[in-house]
Amino acid sequence: MTGHRTRLLVAGVGPLPPERPDRLHAPGLRTWGIARELARAGHPVRLLVAAFGEDPPLVRRYDLAPGDAAAFPDGLRRELPAEGGAAGGLGALIKAEAREWGADAAIGSTDLMNAGLAAAGLDLPIWMDFNGDPMAERQ
Repeated sequence: MTGHRTRLLVAGVGPLPPERPDRLHAPGLRTWGIARELARAGHPVRLLVAAFGEDPPLVRRYDLAPGDAAAFPDGLRRELPAEGGAAGGLGALIKAEAREWGADAAIGSTDLMNAGLAAAGLDLPIWMDFNGDPMAERQ
Protein backbone atom coordinates (compact mmCIF):
# COMPACT_ATOMS: atom_id res chain seq x y z
CA MET A 1 0.00 0.00 0.00
CA THR A 2 1.36 3.41 -0.89
CA GLY A 3 0.37 6.83 0.39
CA HIS A 4 -1.31 7.80 3.63
CA ARG A 5 -2.40 5.06 5.99
CA THR A 6 -5.47 6.11 7.90
CA ARG A 7 -5.06 5.59 11.65
CA LEU A 8 -8.32 4.10 12.88
CA LEU A 9 -9.81 3.72 16.33
CA VAL A 10 -12.24 0.78 16.56
CA ALA A 11 -14.40 0.46 19.70
CA GLY A 12 -16.53 -2.63 20.34
CA VAL A 13 -17.53 -5.30 22.82
CA GLY A 14 -15.76 -8.63 23.35
CA PRO A 15 -14.59 -11.19 23.99
CA LEU A 16 -12.81 -11.53 20.66
CA PRO A 17 -11.82 -14.78 18.94
CA PRO A 18 -8.03 -14.24 19.41
CA GLU A 19 -8.58 -13.89 23.17
CA ARG A 20 -9.65 -17.58 23.14
CA PRO A 21 -12.68 -17.22 25.42
CA ASP A 22 -14.83 -20.13 26.52
CA ARG A 23 -17.79 -18.55 24.73
CA LEU A 24 -18.06 -16.10 21.83
CA HIS A 25 -20.91 -13.66 21.25
CA ALA A 26 -22.01 -11.91 18.06
CA PRO A 27 -20.70 -8.46 19.20
CA GLY A 28 -17.17 -9.82 19.65
CA LEU A 29 -17.22 -11.62 16.31
CA ARG A 30 -18.40 -8.47 14.57
CA THR A 31 -15.92 -6.17 16.35
CA TRP A 32 -13.02 -8.49 15.51
CA GLY A 33 -14.15 -8.83 11.90
CA ILE A 34 -14.21 -5.05 11.43
CA ALA A 35 -10.83 -4.44 13.10
CA ARG A 36 -9.14 -7.41 11.42
CA GLU A 37 -10.23 -6.40 7.92
CA LEU A 38 -9.21 -2.77 8.41
CA ALA A 39 -5.74 -3.92 9.54
CA ARG A 40 -5.55 -6.36 6.61
CA ALA A 41 -6.36 -3.44 4.29
CA GLY A 42 -3.20 -1.71 5.50
CA HIS A 43 -4.44 0.62 8.24
CA PRO A 44 -3.00 0.90 11.75
CA VAL A 45 -5.85 0.09 14.15
CA ARG A 46 -6.22 0.86 17.85
CA LEU A 47 -8.86 -1.54 19.12
CA LEU A 48 -10.78 -0.82 22.33
CA VAL A 49 -12.80 -3.77 23.60
CA ALA A 50 -15.29 -3.42 26.47
CA ALA A 51 -15.99 -6.49 28.56
CA PHE A 52 -19.39 -8.03 27.83
CA GLY A 53 -21.99 -7.29 30.55
CA GLU A 54 -19.78 -5.26 32.92
CA ASP A 55 -20.78 -1.84 34.28
CA PRO A 56 -18.59 0.10 34.35
CA PRO A 57 -16.77 -1.92 31.73
CA LEU A 58 -13.09 -2.71 31.83
CA VAL A 59 -11.68 -1.90 28.40
CA ARG A 60 -8.85 -3.84 26.81
CA ARG A 61 -6.66 -2.07 24.26
CA TYR A 62 -4.84 -3.68 21.36
CA ASP A 63 -2.85 -2.04 18.58
CA LEU A 64 -2.99 -3.87 15.26
CA ALA A 65 -0.23 -3.12 12.77
CA PRO A 66 -1.07 -2.75 9.09
CA GLY A 67 -1.41 -6.22 7.59
CA ASP A 68 -1.81 -7.82 11.06
CA ALA A 69 -4.69 -10.26 10.89
CA ALA A 70 -4.03 -13.27 13.07
CA ALA A 71 -3.34 -12.62 16.73
CA PHE A 72 -2.55 -9.89 19.22
CA PRO A 73 1.08 -9.28 20.16
CA ASP A 74 1.35 -9.98 23.90
CA GLY A 75 2.96 -6.65 24.76
CA LEU A 76 0.18 -4.47 23.35
CA ARG A 77 -2.67 -5.36 25.70
CA ARG A 78 -3.69 -2.81 28.33
CA GLU A 79 -6.69 -2.83 30.60
CA LEU A 80 -8.30 0.59 31.09
CA PRO A 81 -11.12 1.34 33.55
CA ALA A 82 -14.01 3.37 32.14
CA GLU A 83 -14.94 5.31 35.26
CA GLY A 84 -17.94 7.59 35.59
CA GLY A 85 -20.75 5.48 34.16
CA ALA A 86 -20.93 3.61 30.90
CA ALA A 87 -21.45 6.34 28.30
CA GLY A 88 -19.65 9.18 30.09
CA GLY A 89 -16.74 7.06 31.26
CA LEU A 90 -16.39 5.38 27.90
CA GLY A 91 -16.63 8.75 26.17
CA ALA A 92 -13.72 10.16 28.17
CA LEU A 93 -11.67 7.01 27.66
CA ILE A 94 -12.36 6.91 23.91
CA LYS A 95 -11.50 10.59 23.54
CA ALA A 96 -8.18 10.14 25.35
CA GLU A 97 -7.30 7.05 23.32
CA ALA A 98 -8.21 8.72 20.00
CA ARG A 99 -5.99 11.68 20.82
CA GLU A 100 -3.07 9.54 22.01
CA TRP A 101 -3.35 7.31 18.92
CA GLY A 102 -3.69 10.27 16.54
CA ALA A 103 -6.81 8.71 15.04
CA ASP A 104 -7.99 9.97 11.66
CA ALA A 105 -11.42 8.32 12.05
CA ALA A 106 -13.35 6.17 14.55
CA ILE A 107 -15.59 3.14 14.15
CA GLY A 108 -17.97 1.89 16.84
CA SER A 109 -19.80 -1.39 17.15
CA THR A 110 -22.65 -2.17 19.60
CA ASP A 111 -24.97 0.26 21.30
CA LEU A 112 -22.67 0.53 24.35
CA MET A 113 -19.54 1.56 22.47
CA ASN A 114 -21.50 3.71 20.02
CA ALA A 115 -22.91 5.63 23.01
CA GLY A 116 -19.37 6.08 24.31
CA LEU A 117 -18.21 7.20 20.88
CA ALA A 118 -21.03 9.76 20.69
CA ALA A 119 -20.23 10.99 24.22
CA ALA A 120 -16.55 11.41 23.29
CA GLY A 121 -17.33 14.45 21.16
CA LEU A 122 -14.57 13.67 18.68
CA ASP A 123 -13.87 16.00 15.79
CA LEU A 124 -13.37 13.02 13.46
CA PRO A 125 -15.37 11.10 10.92
CA ILE A 126 -17.29 8.39 12.82
CA TRP A 127 -19.04 5.27 11.60
CA MET A 128 -21.37 3.49 14.04
CA ASP A 129 -22.21 -0.12 13.32
CA PHE A 130 -25.31 -1.71 14.83
CA ASN A 131 -25.62 -5.48 14.61
CA GLY A 132 -29.29 -6.37 14.98
CA ASP A 133 -31.86 -4.24 16.78
CA PRO A 134 -30.55 -2.69 20.02
CA MET A 135 -34.05 -2.28 21.52
CA ALA A 136 -34.98 -5.90 20.87
CA GLU A 137 -31.63 -7.12 22.20
CA ARG A 138 -32.04 -5.12 25.44
CA GLN A 139 -35.35 -6.91 26.10
